Amino acid sequence: MRNESGAAAGAGMGGLFMGILIGAVAGGIAALIFAPKSGRETRDIIRGKASEAQHMVQSKVGEVREKVGQVKENMRSRAEEEAESIERTSG
Repeated sequence: MRNESGAAAGAGMGGLFMGILIGAVAGGIAALIFAPKSGRETRDIIRGKASEAQHMVQSKVGEVREKVGQVKENMRSRAEEEAESIERTSG
């Protein structure tokens, strides 16, 4: 499916997600650099941020899988409708 500019619908979501992820990582690194803590505290913070990132990625993967499933089903349905239409017109 295409939008008005001719780009695939949803194509910008990957870029947006990557931008958010890179921004979060950069913010986390900046926080660690400019707010020094003990080694244990820093490791705990890193562990927590890594866990948050992992959950966010898993959530996005689930959303993408769901969207792919929907697109697949839509394409299958359209193909079946077209096949039936061709059969009706040729038969």
